[in-house]
Amino acid sequence: MAREIVVGIVLAAVSGLVSWFLARATYDPPRPRISVSPSEALVPGLGFVEFTTEATPAAERPSDLRWLVGGLEPTSNPAARCTRGDHVLRCQFLLPGIFAVSVTHTDRNGNSASAASRITVRLRNGYLAFLLMSDDPQAEKAFFYGVDWTLLQSLTTTPIVLEHPETGMPTFASNVEQPAENGSESWRGAAAGLKIAVPPIAGDRDAFMAEFERIGLVPVVMALGEVLPAQTAGAVDAGFALIDSPTALPEFAERVR
Repeated sequence: MAREIVVGIVLAAVSGLVSWFLARATYDPPRPRISVSPSEALVPGLGFVEFTTEATPAAERPSDLRWLVGGLEPTSNPAARCTRGDHVLRCQFLLPGIFAVSVTHTDRNGNSASAASRITVRLRNGYLAFLLMSDDPQAEKAFFYGVDWTLLQSLTTTPIVLEHPETGMPTFASNVEQPAENGSESWRGAAAGLKIAVPPIAGDRDAFMAEFERIGLVPVVMALGEVLPAQTAGAVDAGFALIDSPTALPEFAERVR
């Protein structure tokens, strides 16, 4: 009798283990799912888009979500300026074109799911190029570092592009960072007294002009088509012109000079 009881216990244990292993072998955890909103959008140049996600299971950490803009990390793509929150990505698009903004959710089991949004960016009037006739590197730095270009960009819907004084590369006004003030910069005041042609394109022209006056420039209101002839004639030292592409700025500026 005791032997039969022992055998029964062993069989029950074996049966339980077999059932456990079978359950483990057939259990397939639910794969993650994710969506992104908006799924598509048409935005103007300098337009902002806020992307939000819904993931199942919910992403527990920001690192569980990986965003890409045009196949690049959001902070590495020159076509957009992006900031992210836990489950949100906010981008300002600077270049025209069609961009895929994707997000990938990876769960604790290593399974992943992706979703993408199609963004079409269109510019109305091209790019507003800032041109300086002077070859004085200190004056170039005064314009680049002394002017609050982020403020000026907020006053017009046309992207502003200017040359970086140290690299000569086209730089978006919204990407210019103000240096820390320590009073020793030799370029401060180097542009004072120069005349700059300001076309009537700004949303708040008075604020646009006041920013140049703040560093001692002399703004002159002038129609956009008159700026280049005025620069060539020496009537003004700096101004703006429309160009089709940021990459055209160095060659265009060289022709004007």
